[in-house]
Amino acid sequence: MSAPFGLNALTFSDVVKQLHTTFETFSDPRTGKNTNYTMTDAGLSAFSVFFMQSPSFLDFQRTMQDTQGKNNAQTLFGVFKIPTDNHIRSLLDAVEPATVYPLFDFVFDGLQRAGGD
Repeated sequence: MSAPFGLNALTFSDVVKQLHTTFETFSDPRTGKNTNYTMTDAGLSAFSVFFMQSPSFLDFQRTMQDTQGKNNAQTLFGVFKIPTDNHIRSLLDAVEPATVYPLFDFVFDGLQRAGGD
């Protein structure tokens, strides 16, 4: 059985793993006990908004979690706790943009290996 996009296809799972790897490198500017959300959950939550292209996505996920016991942010991206929009901004504003460059390189290289131009 052949893979639909070739053996070197970049999968969604590959991208999510790389997102986790990249976001785990984010330095955490917080001190003290205010660490309810991980930097990885903040990064994944921010990415999920762009992925789903819905400004109310995170609020919908929180509601889904409350009513159904699970949500797409958790099942698709592995987000354990969804921070508020303001919390995401306060956590991620301090992250240097260069920190995510390896993620872009990973996706670009994967697309090239799969035959994308």
